[in-house]
Amino acid sequence: MKKGVILTLGNFDGLHVGHRKILLNAIKKGEKEKRKVIAITFWPHPHSFFGKKIKLIQTLEERISHIKRIGVDEVDVLDFDKIVNLSPEDFINFLLERYKIHSIFVGEEFRFGKKREGDLKLLKRIGKREGFYVKGVKIIKYMGEKVSSSLIREYLSNGDLQRARIMLGGFYSVKGKVVKGNKRGKRVKFPTANIKYPQDFLLPNGVYITKTLFNNKYYNSLTHVGPNLTFGEKENKIETFLIDFKSSIYNKEIEIFFVDYIRQIKKFNNKVELSRAISQDLSYALSLLLI
Repeated sequence: MKKGVILTLGNFDGLHVGHRKILLNAIKKGEKEKRKVIAITFWPHPHSFFGKKIKLIQTLEERISHIKRIGVDEVDVLDFDKIVNLSPEDFINFLLERYKIHSIFVGEEFRFGKKREGDLKLLKRIGKREGFYVKGVKIIKYMGEKVSSSLIREYLSNGDLQRARIMLGGFYSVKGKVVKGNKRGKRVKFPTANIKYPQDFLLPNGVYITKTLFNNKYYNSLTHVGPNLTFGEKENKIETFLIDFKSSIYNKEIEIFFVDYIRQIKKFNNKVELSRAISQDLSYALSLLLI
């Protein structure tokens, strides 16, 4: 690898199609010039640092995993607390002390430094002075709207899975370890896998058509998000029924991909009604999943 690395900078929450465009531009240059590509992201999210409550699309671990899957050589997480008060010039000097920079790839609306005072124009001026190349990658638009993590969060919170999928470039998913539930699913002949998800969940409560990834294989599945009202539960949880799956997967990690919304959660009068409703949900889900 040649000396001088290629950096990409961004929050990259959700790793949507705009983020991927930035990363793939950097990777293409890295492959052509045999240079290492390093994606730099920030934690905690700048919005949450400034007191704005924000539900992230991904956990930090999911974000790193998805970025690496794109093909960058390294992902570095910068502690936002330590750089929040750096001026734009000082922030770039901070990077220059850590890396021998050949190029920087960012979105064309990238802002940096204290109070977001730095922009692409300033970054290019600094790059010219310090001897590194800067590429501002054009924003992607869908139906006149700029693809952004904040817009995707809005779509997901409203249950608009299809628009979110187009902007994400794939189905919204959550990953978690399967934990023991109360085994009520078995009693109605639909045993479910309950996952422990370590952050706020974006989608509204409901029943969803899903695909579940376990051990590098995808299974058709039906997922219930929210409390089980029939049994008087109040705690929100994510539980999924893997179709045509018989093995025990306690303490194993699964990833659930949300394909479509079916209905709101509902309190049924008894287990028979609940079982009948799940059967109807299952028939509808299979009619779509098996097309």
